[in-house]
Amino acid sequence: SSNVLDFLVSKLKDLNLGARPIERLFNQHIESILCESILSKDIVNNDTVKFDYVNKKFTYSKSQTTQN
Repeated sequence: SSNVLDFLVSKLKDLNLGARPIERLFNQHIESILCESILSKDIVNNDTVKFDYVNKKFTYSKSQTTQN
């Protein structure tokens, strides 16, 4: 969501440093939640996941994607 992007951009100190700071922020905040949710089987194959940032906390919602 735009809230996630706003949070990530607000944490960047210097936009001239390239992609590494963005990657670190993504790994810290999004990837760790995603990995934990996959390992606990809360997120499974064919789920579509949408992240949000509300009240200083990352959340996600999911929906099942059907295959044609």
